[in-house]
Amino acid sequence: MPSTTTRRSLLPILAAHPGGRRAATCRYRCGDACSQPVPNTSDNTYFGDVVRGAVRRRSVLAGGAAALAGVAWAAAPDAAAATSELPDTDHRLWGFPSISPTPADVDDLVVPTGFTWAPVISWGDPVEPGAPAFDVDRQSVEAQKGQAGYNADYLTLRQDGDRGWARRRGVIVFNNECTNPEMMFPDWDGSVTAEQAEIEMAADGRRMLGTLNNCAGGDTPWGTVLSGEENFNQYFDSTGAPDPERRLARYGITSGGRGWEQADRRFSVADEPHEVNRFGWIVEVDPDDPGSTPVKHTALGRFKHEGATIRLAHDGRGEWLPHVVDGESGVEGMTVAEVCTWTRLAADRVGPTKMDRPEDVQPDPQTGRVYVALTNNTARTPGQIDEPNPRVNNTFGHVIEWREDGDDAAALRFRCKIALVAGDPSDPGTYFSGMDRREVTPISCPDNVAFDGEPGHLWISTDGAPGTIGTCDGLFRMPTRGRDRGLVQQFLSAPSAAAR
Repeated sequence: MPSTTTRRSLLPILAAHPGGRRAATCRYRCGDACSQPVPNTSDNTYFGDVVRGAVRRRSVLAGGAAALAGVAWAAAPDAAAATSELPDTDHRLWGFPSISPTPADVDDLVVPTGFTWAPVISWGDPVEPGAPAFDVDRQSVEAQKGQAGYNADYLTLRQDGDRGWARRRGVIVFNNECTNPEMMFPDWDGSVTAEQAEIEMAADGRRMLGTLNNCAGGDTPWGTVLSGEENFNQYFDSTGAPDPERRLARYGITSGGRGWEQADRRFSVADEPHEVNRFGWIVEVDPDDPGSTPVKHTALGRFKHEGATIRLAHDGRGEWLPHVVDGESGVEGMTVAEVCTWTRLAADRVGPTKMDRPEDVQPDPQTGRVYVALTNNTARTPGQIDEPNPRVNNTFGHVIEWREDGDDAAALRFRCKIALVAGDPSDPGTYFSGMDRREVTPISCPDNVAFDGEPGHLWISTDGAPGTIGTCDGLFRMPTRGRDRGLVQQFLSAPSAAAR
């Protein structure tokens, strides 16, 4: 039998939003983005439209987007074509008995028979000398500064030398994305006090609030860790702030904030109109040097970054779209500072392809093929469906695989195909890289992707399954090559209230 815990739910199960997340998750993780006006009102093409056109023409589409110059899109191949491109690998050699989907109201963490789990670190655990033991009824700003933060998102294990089970020493690096005051404070009455706001700030894992709403991330080849500042917009009170050019609106800065302006007026846009520009960047930290200063990479542009991934070309080169070339702006009507600071608006002018909520990008460390998790798009209309995106309201999401020309990370063109169209395998609209749908487990809302040390082992975590497919979110493995390509198996089921 799968291993479970025995405990009862301590919190009511809240209704899900259209995208499949719990209401509390939508509120505190992304600021109810799905109920706010759509920030991207440009007439640029949707991803589905591009693929539909490419299926007809099989032609290279001119145009651009951040880090993409020209794209040649291809339809999902049949199983034979999928397995012929890469060497076969027997993925069942490193196996586990796939668990069954867990109903959405089960508050247990489930792993396969033969595996166990245990918490490594929890919110409030002391992480600095002198920090007190956590007491939910005796919280303070000073105590929280010395304790582990709240809602970890990106996590990586850094080990010296080659990877392998023989290594037993390493460093876990994780960030903190957001806070849930209704869960943190027993006396929460619907709005935070100034002191509670300061505790929330400290629970984001920082002594000084220099980075905010850190979501996914990535490791660099030189040993540092990247983190993306995603839904920072929700923390700023935009009441009374002028926005004649709709720059704030394009970044979703349209709400009354979360009350943090009570503790720090820089979260009031009317008082500090440029403070919002400090957030929305890719942040690089050096875990081996705690005294080092984190770096925000302004050259990568400012928008609501989910995360970041680096893949080096064979000779170390890299090339980007000409938004900024030789220190000069490549976007008509915008200065270099404007391009870097208001990158969403710059991209609107260049004309990128709209995507279905891309959440994570990872390259296969052996083949260089790149995999992108697109969680869902519940706003897809009948006019936007196509062969690789066959459903109105892409509730369940999909995973894309692309191959850069010559498998060269510096290439400006690539070919793209669908690796996974998620959902209930009994639905004929699902697709598992040609794998027989009777052999796979249901999966919905792919959110993060990663590779392990075995060839072609792609791991997928989900975010939104309870509200879309009726099961708990989980962790899945899907081989990307060989005879088992597309064989989705579930390894872990998260508790119902995890909402991630």
